[in-house]
Amino acid sequence: MKKYSFLIVLLSALLHSQTITVESDNELLPLRWVILQKLEGGEMFFIRSLDSVKEGKAQLVLNGLPYGEYAIQYDTEHVPGLRFIHSGEDIHIRFNPEKPALPYILRSRTNKAYYDFQRYNRKTIRKLRSFKRRYQDQPSDKLQKAYQQFKIRYEQHVDSLLKTHQNRRVWHFIKGKKEVLPDSLKPSRQAYIDYAVKHYFDEIDLNDSVLYHSHVLYDRLEEYLFKIPIQAYGKEKSNRYVNRLKLIFDRMTYLPARASFIKTFMVLFSLEDEQAKKFLEKLYNELPETYKNDLFTRQLEKSKAPVRGQKFDTDYLKQKTGITFKPKTFHLFIFFSSDCPHCQSQLPVLYDYLQKRNYTGLQVSAIGLEENPARWKAFVEDLPAWQHGMVTGNDIMSVALKYFVEFTPTYFITDKNFTILEKTSSSKELYEILNYFFDQ
Repeated sequence: MKKYSFLIVLLSALLHSQTITVESDNELLPLRWVILQKLEGGEMFFIRSLDSVKEGKAQLVLNGLPYGEYAIQYDTEHVPGLRFIHSGEDIHIRFNPEKPALPYILRSRTNKAYYDFQRYNRKTIRKLRSFKRRYQDQPSDKLQKAYQQFKIRYEQHVDSLLKTHQNRRVWHFIKGKKEVLPDSLKPSRQAYIDYAVKHYFDEIDLNDSVLYHSHVLYDRLEEYLFKIPIQAYGKEKSNRYVNRLKLIFDRMTYLPARASFIKTFMVLFSLEDEQAKKFLEKLYNELPETYKNDLFTRQLEKSKAPVRGQKFDTDYLKQKTGITFKPKTFHLFIFFSSDCPHCQSQLPVLYDYLQKRNYTGLQVSAIGLEENPARWKAFVEDLPAWQHGMVTGNDIMSVALKYFVEFTPTYFITDKNFTILEKTSSSKELYEILNYFFDQ
């Protein structure tokens, strides 16, 4: 899922001076540096770049910058770079130009505590995955007991860290990144998903302003919405997105965070789900006027990506290809190119699969985005049961933009009214979607 940034005014009463020392084993290259970004909610704000370096070392004094979470980069290709907490301490950061994506902090009590906890959390997740695999292979009371002891140790360790750092800013970051461990080992993947959805914000304050003025809360919300799987498709998936959004915003009353996250997720869902986007638009319209932005709404209106819940524009496709699309129970639209290696390998397999399954009420229309009509003609001769159409020349780009085709092949499944149920570029997911609708 892409992240989008919007420029808003930074407001903070906490202003402090802090020195960042940047050091390298080899010569630093000033022209490659983008030195600092402020991370806030779901947004990133460019702060300043480094003008010069001497003998592999550079210093930057942060005068008048608000406390919070920042990112520092050596190379613009490695976004967002190394994150650190600006809390009044001097920071010493070391880079290796040969490994620009792997900087590390040499000095800063706050940040070392934060990164030690992150390393501990990563180990915890690996251990949890091991427990899950072993239990699903061979459930046992002994393994369940071992997991309970592991869970107790984790919670005791985190509680100890929170007590140690209670009056420091790192406390909020540790609390915000605390993992949600299930109360017991579960018999299925779905059981873990259900537990995570129900308990993901236990003990987390969605109105914690320190968490908001970092990326930690955004990361947690994004994971809850998009990375905890929703094992449903079509209208049911839309409903579950809305339910998750409702849970978030019923608990989020801190207006700066509420406004920022509503706008951020409006952008993300404008590329994902019409029903969720409309729900967020309603919340946006209920915000006080000071939190609204006409430029933002105008920019969002320009987003015409066809998503779940919208009508698939068959008229435009008919105009470009000459195909007449007759309503069926389901319709599968495929955008492909005969010179695309993925299309060459995937579409014949999909064709054979659909012929064998013989889904009643499914119409397939394959649209070639073609620079070589002769090659396309030879390719589609082996797919005779599908409807075929082709666009060439300037129409390739206009069709790709109209239907937001970023990759080939791209698949749309619609219902009998040509309302989009799902869109995917993953052939693996396509089979799951087909099975979902036809095996119910």
